[in-house]
Amino acid sequence: MRAPDRARGSTTLELTLLAGAIASLTLATILAQPQVRGTRAPELPGLRAICLDASASATAPRSQWPRQVGRFLREQCALAQADGHEVLLVEYAASAQRTFGPGSPEELLAHLDGRQTLLVPGERVAATANSSAGSHLAEALEVMTPNLLDPQRTEQILVLHGDGTYTAADPAPALELLARGGVRVEWADLDPPTRVRLGIEEVHVPPSVAAGAPSAARLELYWQLASGGSTARLPQLNWSLSGPGGAAYGVARPELPSSASAGMGGRLRWSIRLDLPPRVVGSHQLRIQVTSAGTPPGELSHGSSALGSGDQRAAEWLNVGQRLRLAIVHREDAPALAPGWRALSQQGLDVRPVHADQLLGVLPEVDAVLTLDVGPADLPGHAMRAFIDSGGGWLATIGWHFLGSWSPAGQAAEGDLSSILPLDPGNEGGTERDVVLLVDGSGSMAGEPFERVREALFELVPAALPVDRLELRFFNESLGPVEFRSTGQTPAERRKELSPLLHAAVPHGGTDILYALGQLAESRRRTDASGLVLLLSDGRSSAVSASAGAEARAALTRSRLDLSVLAVGEHADRGCLPSLLAPGEELIEAGDLSSLAGLLQRAVNQRRVRTDPEQIAVAGTPADPLFRDVLAAQQTGGPELLASPTCARAEWGAGSDALWVTQPEGKPLLAVKRHGQGWVAALATTPAPAWAPDLVDAPGALTPLLMALASAGVDRSTEVHLGHESGQLVLEQVPLAWPDPLTCEFWPPLGGAIQWVSESTASSALRVGVGGSALDPRRRRTGPVPDELAAFPRGTLMEARILGADGLLASVPFLAPGPAEWSGVSPRVSRKLPAAGPAPVLPRPAPHPLAPWFLGLGLTLGFAAGLAPLRRLWSR
Repeated sequence: MRAPDRARGSTTLELTLLAGAIASLTLATILAQPQVRGTRAPELPGLRAICLDASASATAPRSQWPRQVGRFLREQCALAQADGHEVLLVEYAASAQRTFGPGSPEELLAHLDGRQTLLVPGERVAATANSSAGSHLAEALEVMTPNLLDPQRTEQILVLHGDGTYTAADPAPALELLARGGVRVEWADLDPPTRVRLGIEEVHVPPSVAAGAPSAARLELYWQLASGGSTARLPQLNWSLSGPGGAAYGVARPELPSSASAGMGGRLRWSIRLDLPPRVVGSHQLRIQVTSAGTPPGELSHGSSALGSGDQRAAEWLNVGQRLRLAIVHREDAPALAPGWRALSQQGLDVRPVHADQLLGVLPEVDAVLTLDVGPADLPGHAMRAFIDSGGGWLATIGWHFLGSWSPAGQAAEGDLSSILPLDPGNEGGTERDVVLLVDGSGSMAGEPFERVREALFELVPAALPVDRLELRFFNESLGPVEFRSTGQTPAERRKELSPLLHAAVPHGGTDILYALGQLAESRRRTDASGLVLLLSDGRSSAVSASAGAEARAALTRSRLDLSVLAVGEHADRGCLPSLLAPGEELIEAGDLSSLAGLLQRAVNQRRVRTDPEQIAVAGTPADPLFRDVLAAQQTGGPELLASPTCARAEWGAGSDALWVTQPEGKPLLAVKRHGQGWVAALATTPAPAWAPDLVDAPGALTPLLMALASAGVDRSTEVHLGHESGQLVLEQVPLAWPDPLTCEFWPPLGGAIQWVSESTASSALRVGVGGSALDPRRRRTGPVPDELAAFPRGTLMEARILGADGLLASVPFLAPGPAEWSGVSPRVSRKLPAAGPAPVLPRPAPHPLAPWFLGLGLTLGFAAGLAPLRRLWSR
């Protein structure tokens, strides 16, 4: 190239680099100085934000509340139109939600006039008692704050429509922030109440009354007064008393005391007497419900009452005569108790069937507890121990669910009842074994069939022995990977391992059973541990001959694997699957998989049970005279106490007394053990068709034992009672020796403990109770209801553990008071707000992240452009 051409090319390159440098530096300068928010001129119209109280305290006392709210919103829309503002509407009760906007007031008017699909404001929030039982004003303000503090708005107005009460967080800090930020806060009061609201706070019945004698209950009521104190539309109380001898119905029409005055929130509290008719011996349930005036007496509904819910219904048990009471605890998925068990009432033992999560509430009212295949970990351990220590009795029956929740010694959680039982079904020994559930991956197993497989595994895995390692694999035309494996040593550890089952899915495709079994046998040739394969299939596979099936089974045997075959569906291939069986074996019919859990339990956990058609239960040799008498009563029908039971393999516990043993093996079946003042018994089988069919329809030979367990007599002289009134928790009948103050832990059905500390007795005053009885203030502890309890619906049953310096003092049931919405003692937010301050200082935005890159690029290009002239000068 000639010299002039080279010079021309160098000049072009220099100019290009220089232009790129100038462009990059200009762009970096622009990006490094972004426009700061808040310095822009306002671009949006003003905002009228309406915060609407749709909680029960606002809606329930006002029969025309939706109509009043509609009128109020139209007035607010007119004001917004006059000011040229937009409208934002947020409703709140137990939660807050944005109902409309920001938008034009004309659009909201269209909604209110029914031209749009939006519901009338408030109807969604206040549709149910649970959603309306709260006044979360602070949450509503949090929803509105971003719009109210938007610097592009010309003016912001917040209108609070409600009575000013709130529950949960205090809204005052949020209101102060808005006021200091220049938001104008206006208050719109509710219309006066138009409806008298009658609420039931508590029902008191006598501990016991004589048979044939009249009795009475005391009802703690409150009234929400209407405007002017009018009681023209006074509701009434309908009640029913049902039990042995039928049901009785009645109506109570309480009158407003003439000398009464309203307390906080316009509510009046007092008690009335409800006279009850004579009843026969037994346990009777008293149910009370608020109904409209003029409702005739009769059967009470189980749904929402006519005038609301939450505090509009109540129930209690009335014990008539000196009868014994037995709580029978069964799982929610268990079948209902057979009518034959009700015959216990003819022996003087009243039966109360309950679920495990309801037991805590009935322990103060019963003499003994029978748990039907319910694991110790599912029971309120602290309360049960206190119940047995004071003279109560407990009989636990053992089935698959019990075995699945059993915790061996040293591994049980605090309060677990496993250690006090007279039988130990741990069975931790045995050789290690791999259990493979091999599931057909064809389309016939997808959907509901596999959901049943999943459910069965959720029951099977915790109940397996620690030496059994369980895994799930699919197969179609070949063997699939391991979808799930369990290696935990305790039921709790195994439950934590179940999460992969939630994501497992049937792969679909063709089916080749023999090839999959061959792959499984080959994969385990170098494994020393024995194993069990559970093949779950409909048998629709490529051609399987008897010789090919025998060869596949022989390969499994060489790999130390046993095989059990479960045929799925009514149309399973009965020609293919039997070829996989050893001589003398039979297919396990799984049908529609509805009983799969039990089939898998028997196949896998056979080492945990004894199954022998010739097995019977016979008398043991109890040392205690009481149980020798029990055995004598049990043997009136003959020496055979129970025929052909399937029973868990168990060992005698320390201090146990043998009642029943198996014959011919002489192994433990039924044992009792003294604990405190009461007795604990354990039966190594359970009333179920697959376990002890003789006990399904009636208790049979267990009746004398249940009577003995209930007859010890529970000492309730030291029982304390925990309740609530007027926003305070009240602990009654506190022993004088207990420390002051007391700490209490509330354990709800789900979640962690909620702590409460009582106030010192020095702050208590002598209290005169109904009927003039003076209560010793030293035996009464009070304190504010913890805020955390407001998250639980009224009547939620939870355990209250009362603690001292040395540990647990007592465990008592407690019914949650529900949100403060129902209590009439909700605090009110102050209307005194600070004056507006300077506009909030908004943080300066950081430079654009690309600005440094463009700056570096510009400097590099400029440097390169400057090097070219210097190089030419140097070359000359």
